[in-house]
Amino acid sequence: MDLLDCNGPPGREFCHRTLPISKKLHKRGSLPLAMKALVVSAALSLALSLVAAGIGGPIQGPMIPPSYKVTDDQSKQLLELMTKELKFVEGSFINEYISQTFNGTSAQIARFIALVKETKAWEVTVIFRDLGNAKAGLQISSGEDRGKLALVVNSGREDFLLKDFAAFLPGAEPVAK
Repeated sequence: MDLLDCNGPPGREFCHRTLPISKKLHKRGSLPLAMKALVVSAALSLALSLVAAGIGGPIQGPMIPPSYKVTDDQSKQLLELMTKELKFVEGSFINEYISQTFNGTSAQIARFIALVKETKAWEVTVIFRDLGNAKAGLQISSGEDRGKLALVVNSGREDFLLKDFAAFLPGAEPVAK
């Protein structure tokens, strides 16, 4: 019991066969319940797969890690130091996790670490690790906790001077200005 459904101007009609129930629903402008369920489940599957896979990608330039406590003036100072003294190498994010890599001299990186600690916007952890990349001098990592920041200094670089990082070594006394 198919029906012929024709659309278009006279003489140029486009016709196709339909079932009687779908013709009624089509004319009323309503989708069958099964079709609604299919559309909703497809949308839900897509949304859940994006959350599970994570939204991420590269970062095109330096950015201030998220913090609830950093002021606009502090952000400007940090960004100025990140763009003028340090060289942005690469960066990426996935969901709320951000990783940025910079290059610079040991003195420039030590100045940056000191400025980050002075802001008191983050609980800063300074880590010394051989990153095995001559271009990497400093890696900045932040995650879902906006109050914490990990600064990884590439201890494998031969041109880095330990005296520049003495204030950030475990058990070091704060350096007076």
